[in-house]
Amino acid sequence: MLSSVVIARGLGVRLYGVNASVNSLLTLLPIVLSLGFEQTIQVLVPRWMASGEDRFRVRTLVRRLVRWRLAVYGSAGAMLYLAAPFIAGWVRELEVRVFLRLVVPAMIISGVAAIYGNVGQARLQIRGLTIYGMAAQLVGLAAAFFILRAGWGIAGLLSWTIVAAAASLCFFAANANTMLPAAKEPIEVGPVLRFAGAAWLTAMFGRLLDRQMDIVVLNLFRTPWEAIAAYNLGASLGFTLGSLANGTGPLFQGALAEAAQRFDRRRVGTLWQVAIKTSAVLWVPPLFFVFCFAPEMIARFYGEGFRNAAWVFQAIALPQLAYALMGESFSGPLFFALGRERLALSLRIAAGALNVVLDFALIPHLGVLGAIIGTSVAMLAVAAAEMMMVYRLTGALPPVRFLAKWLGAFAVAGLGALLVPDLGWWGWGVRLAAYAVVAVGLLRIVRPLEADERDLLMHHVPMARWVFANL
Repeated sequence: MLSSVVIARGLGVRLYGVNASVNSLLTLLPIVLSLGFEQTIQVLVPRWMASGEDRFRVRTLVRRLVRWRLAVYGSAGAMLYLAAPFIAGWVRELEVRVFLRLVVPAMIISGVAAIYGNVGQARLQIRGLTIYGMAAQLVGLAAAFFILRAGWGIAGLLSWTIVAAAASLCFFAANANTMLPAAKEPIEVGPVLRFAGAAWLTAMFGRLLDRQMDIVVLNLFRTPWEAIAAYNLGASLGFTLGSLANGTGPLFQGALAEAAQRFDRRRVGTLWQVAIKTSAVLWVPPLFFVFCFAPEMIARFYGEGFRNAAWVFQAIALPQLAYALMGESFSGPLFFALGRERLALSLRIAAGALNVVLDFALIPHLGVLGAIIGTSVAMLAVAAAEMMMVYRLTGALPPVRFLAKWLGAFAVAGLGALLVPDLGWWGWGVRLAAYAVVAVGLLRIVRPLEADERDLLMHHVPMARWVFANL
């Protein structure tokens, strides 16, 4: 979030829109070209570790995946390099040609680094990867600040992306310990490719619901850069706040898989409900506060020129929240845990296709508003479908009673904070304190969690133990 503030202030509204469009390609292309390699590593490496076949087979797998990735990314990168002048002409921004050609090496190097990084994650080398990730974020923030102060603009930011990707590749490759001799016996390619294909299609069609796809379509219809900037900032702000809860995903994936292996579908459903409660606990408090004060906060932090992003955020934040609290973030892992990969894939394909169709139907007439409507309708449709399928498989529904109490408490707290006058920076502290005091007071009265629910949440999400212990 801090880096987006630095970049927005350093580039201004128009160039921020250009940068968002270039980054949408840098985000979408690797997903389209990934072929599920990362998901394959996350599944096969722990499995081989458990069977004692870790060292040599992992090295063989990784080297093969790296060769395939270089071939796929290299071919796609060459085509993007050649197409850059035509794309720049279409969007009527000649500098985009230079930016897209810088995307090519950044994409290739980052793609290879991602393979090695996922090996470390699969081996649960979490501490080293977390420390490196935090350090990389801080260095990247400082680099963005100095690059923009020096006037190097988007080209400078993309050049730094290449340098950072190369550093990540070196660190992840060394940390993964896959550079030593590999296994002499070949591994079976068929099962690897079949699993990778299913995971790839699920991830790719899931990304069609993301703002990056909307930005691509907005560019196809030559939407003004300023409007794209407002949409990117407003939509990404909601997803950034939601990322506070996304870190719990891996915690529940393992628990869901373990419960499914024991053929305990009722417990699978209970864990799904616990995951939804965790999302609400971590996401709702910051989201409601920012929602209430979005125009003032965006203008103060990002600059007055970005004030239009506030209505975008407010229009899409509530559908994003409903999407999460209907269990969407954890329905996919639940389907995979129960061996229903085709179900997860079919729902993702339907949702992604619906979003693309609505984008092409609405954006030419409504612009950014059309993108908001299309994405919101598609998100809520897939969330409703997945919620019904979860109910059929496990008998579980979202915890409505808990959500009503939790959402109600913070909605009332937000209204109370709106009564506090604007007193500058001190006023924000007073508003935040009023918001917290009212919310905590109401929660102490309504007691949204039962004792057994509290114990279950503290067990599965120890990082928020102190929060659940006081609910």
